[in-house]
Amino acid sequence: MKCITLIFSFLLAFTFSAQKTLDVKLILKYKNSPLCNWDVTIKHGDVAIAKSKSNEKGEVVFKSAKILSLSIDAYGYKAFNGGDKKWDVKGYIQLNDQGFAEFDFEPLVKDAGMPVSMLESAWGLTINDCGGVVANTPKSEEKSSTSSSATKTEEAKPAEEEEYTAKDLQQDMKQSMDNMKLLHENKIANLSSKIDKKTKQRDALDSKSKEYSTLAYEVRDLELEREITKVKLEKVNLQISKGYKPLNKTEKEPLDAKEDAFSLEQKTLKKKEKDGLFFGSTEMVSNSKPAETKPKVEPKTEAKTTEKEEIKSEVKTEKTESKPVKTETKTESKPVNTSSKEEIKIYSESDLAAMSIVNLKRIKLEYNTLIAKWKVTLKTKSSFLKPAEIEKYNADIVKVEAQVKLFDAELTKRSATKN
Repeated sequence: MKCITLIFSFLLAFTFSAQKTLDVKLILKYKNSPLCNWDVTIKHGDVAIAKSKSNEKGEVVFKSAKILSLSIDAYGYKAFNGGDKKWDVKGYIQLNDQGFAEFDFEPLVKDAGMPVSMLESAWGLTINDCGGVVANTPKSEEKSSTSSSATKTEEAKPAEEEEYTAKDLQQDMKQSMDNMKLLHENKIANLSSKIDKKTKQRDALDSKSKEYSTLAYEVRDLELEREITKVKLEKVNLQISKGYKPLNKTEKEPLDAKEDAFSLEQKTLKKKEKDGLFFGSTEMVSNSKPAETKPKVEPKTEAKTTEKEEIKSEVKTEKTESKPVKTETKTESKPVNTSSKEEIKIYSESDLAAMSIVNLKRIKLEYNTLIAKWKVTLKTKSSFLKPAEIEKYNADIVKVEAQVKLFDAELTKRSATKN
């Protein structure tokens, strides 16, 4: 009990010592245009820190704000033409050590998975009332009796936008997400049908022929496209489970990493085919008597090469060999250990401090790709792995995730120093 009390006291003391009081300044923009006259609240999760109002430059300052970390959330509200507009930004704003951050909504809108014009209108991102010029109120129409017809059209447009309510947004987002879900599900079904058809065509050919290699590349490309679509469907389902709200950065990153891993493999696959390599091998495709140019021991060599380069196509390729029972059993009992194939270099903080920002970002991307690849392998190939190999995968994932955190910390430190 005494030990628990000491731990609690330590955590409490750490929390208060980590709290900072400083002037927080944000610059809020959309497509590089300032968001003016917004009531902005900054928070840690659901806990409000401070409130203030943005000026004509989109700048909003929170005097003597008490923050627990440099990562904050922001919420905006604007009473407008008898209605209101609201937005929230979670997991995207990172302050520097001086309490400053600049945020443009454009990437968030593009990543939301919704029609851009819909979110622009619903969140009020295109309202232009900077410098005291309120272009979106009915009064401006009364003052512009001498203005051109083009100006009147511009003034009438925001009035129409104001009729777009939160209920309309929810309904449109629901319709859009449901349509995207159906689209991805249909694409997955169509890809699965094509894969089955092409696989049968491939398996009917001589496994050493050029035609076999061409179809093997096509099958694997379709499989990767299906996996990418499955990840996209996973994103949509997650948004639906959240009440059709856009995903935040924390929710998006692991799914993006998984999608990037499949896309990278797909890109590598297409390059190998373009370079004329036989599928699953480092040998060039031969146009003349391909079956006779390879030695009799080729099935074993090809199986080993396949193990190293194409995990998913390995089992299917082995089914076409002249001795399927022995070769396939041997292949399955010796699954690929991807974690031992890729060398993991462990960097210390001093190593990272000596790296350039370009190298930091490059290696971080490589490590995130490895993590995603290993997780996919564990998910799809666990039945072929021994318990010790599964444990090795999990241990390597923990190591590399720890390294990624160090890279993030170093990049944040560099960003803070630069600002």
